[in-house]
Amino acid sequence: MLCLLYGYPEENRFKIHQRLAGVYENMKDWKNAILSLQNLLSSIQTSNLTPDLRIKMRKEIQTKITYLQSLPDTQPKPYSFSGYELDTRHPEFSSLCGSVRVEKVEGKGRCAISRTRLAPGTLVAQEEAAASVLYIPKINTHCWICQNYTMVPYPCTDCPAIYCSLACFNKPRNRFECQLVCSGILDVVGVKECQLASNLQLAFSLITGVSPDQHAGVLAGLLKEPGDEPVHNQVQEDGKPVHIQVQEDDKLVHNQVHEDVQKRAHEREVLNKIEETELVISTGPKELKETYNKIHNLQEHIDSMNQEDLLSSGLTLLHWILVSGYSEESVISSDYLHLCIQYLGIIIPNCHATFQLESSNTDASSMSMVGLALFPDVASTFNHSCDPNTFVVDVGQEQLTITSRCIEEGEEITQVYYGYYADTDKGERQEKLEKKYNFICTCLACQFDYPTSAELLSETTFLNTSPEKLKSPLTVEQLTLLDNQNSRFRDQISECLQNKNLKQALAITKDRLKLISDNIRSPHALLVVGMISLVRYAWILFGRKSKAFKPKLELFF
Repeated sequence: MLCLLYGYPEENRFKIHQRLAGVYENMKDWKNAILSLQNLLSSIQTSNLTPDLRIKMRKEIQTKITYLQSLPDTQPKPYSFSGYELDTRHPEFSSLCGSVRVEKVEGKGRCAISRTRLAPGTLVAQEEAAASVLYIPKINTHCWICQNYTMVPYPCTDCPAIYCSLACFNKPRNRFECQLVCSGILDVVGVKECQLASNLQLAFSLITGVSPDQHAGVLAGLLKEPGDEPVHNQVQEDGKPVHIQVQEDDKLVHNQVHEDVQKRAHEREVLNKIEETELVISTGPKELKETYNKIHNLQEHIDSMNQEDLLSSGLTLLHWILVSGYSEESVISSDYLHLCIQYLGIIIPNCHATFQLESSNTDASSMSMVGLALFPDVASTFNHSCDPNTFVVDVGQEQLTITSRCIEEGEEITQVYYGYYADTDKGERQEKLEKKYNFICTCLACQFDYPTSAELLSETTFLNTSPEKLKSPLTVEQLTLLDNQNSRFRDQISECLQNKNLKQALAITKDRLKLISDNIRSPHALLVVGMISLVRYAWILFGRKSKAFKPKLELFF
């Protein structure tokens, strides 16, 4: 499309419209296919085709237009998820539903608590990413803005990035990100494929997303001591300012900066008390300030992170800032390093990898990472559990958080940060959670060391469920009735899948999970496989997908 705006030869323009029509037809986007065919009709007039060929093409195009106009409009609206819109919203955390209250609990911090009983499949959060970046290995195939697979790319005018639509192409872009990509710094072997590179990208995007002047409030306060006035934006050594020149003098400042990093926990606590209302950026539009303020107020764990790794990452990020030309100076104040470390301390424990559905030889619905994003409302209120009662679906730039079983009034709403008890060993879960998130999980799955799914296969019906896993005592007759109802649900779902009616299959799966979670408590095979079914069906209906993804409508239990 952009070639039409930048001097593509008039006599060859019909070829562009012809290709576009074919692409839209393959996408089953009849409306745009017809529009492209109509443009093709007009462009034939100025083509270098022979008169006979023009007449032939016009007839073929008119026939194709008539045929496409007769087809039903099957093209869904982008990111359409009918039935998944928040009816009410939390007054403070606007991405959460009104059925959620947020309160502080000693030893846990903020918690999301259900105000009412929530059924399986209830949307409890719908949040647009406050910041996101594309996983660099996807740069040639996915949109730089929304991370969706791109069939008709709009190329960036400044770097190799592409966009999926004019809407994404026309969104404000960060020119420093373009310069970073063009610099080749992300092409170092082993760098662009690692998670660390994505963390650095996200921090870089946030820092360079506003001007250096807009960070003045943070830069002036980072080294403030209790009762002191803000210090000059430089580390002082023997009464003289110390600057950082990343490419040549990293080792010279290592000891000074390492000492400063170790003080950050105390300094941050002091700053929170003294300047609770200070925004992370000092000027700019209200929406931008609110977004950065939300990000700035997320929990950080700088004091508990590996200091050498954090310093190394901070210096790398500072080097990127210099390479991109964000700062006009070749030598910049060490306070910029503190700014880098502050953002890394926020991003590492709070970011979410975002995914798309893939098809593979072993799994019809596997997931692959496409980017990294920050969802501040959910990150600051939904705590971890190895037996979570919600799951997430990535829909463009939004993330939906949906209940995976019944949640009782007053029960905490949780999500999984790392490791579901049914497929990940407790030791591995505890190790990863402590290393990245700085806590030892004490959820019920960890306290009672819930068995993995393979060990739960002895209980797959209501009738053979042990009494302690039933929420209330039930007779054999009652358990048999529940099994019969569960079987009827199963048959209904199977019929829906055979008829490719996934939306109805999802609705019945919600009812089936309600039946199960009304009567059975974790750990149980029915709850595990029920959640898997709900997650898969919701992702196939609403989630981000790769080009190669071919849905396989499976009956899981």
